[in-house]
Amino acid sequence: MMKNRKRIAIAIGGVVLVGIICAVFLLPKLNFDVSSVAGDSSQTITSENDLRVLLLEYADHGLTYEADTQTFYYDGQLVKKIVDSAYAHSNSDGTVQVTVSRDSDGKITSLKVK
Repeated sequence: MMKNRKRIAIAIGGVVLVGIICAVFLLPKLNFDVSSVAGDSSQTITSENDLRVLLLEYADHGLTYEADTQTFYYDGQLVKKIVDSAYAHSNSDGTVQVTVSRDSDGKITSLKVK
């Protein structure tokens, strides 16, 4: 009985340790900064989950994020600037600007690319 409790405690400790390591090394690669969030405070990005939701919402509209290079792409083109009430981004190497339009519920209605 005692051996099983030790195994369970070691397993739980290992899972917690892996979670901490992932948080320390993977989260900074997202390169999001709460201070770069623009607009309505009800849409402020304050957690990793908020970031995932935003990235998934962007991806549904063709705007993708590459974590390795910390860049956004739209239709294969490197994004220079994102203008959105929920988030702001800029990359001087980019070639296109994406303006995000949202409805009154905060859902993306369209992307304007120029």
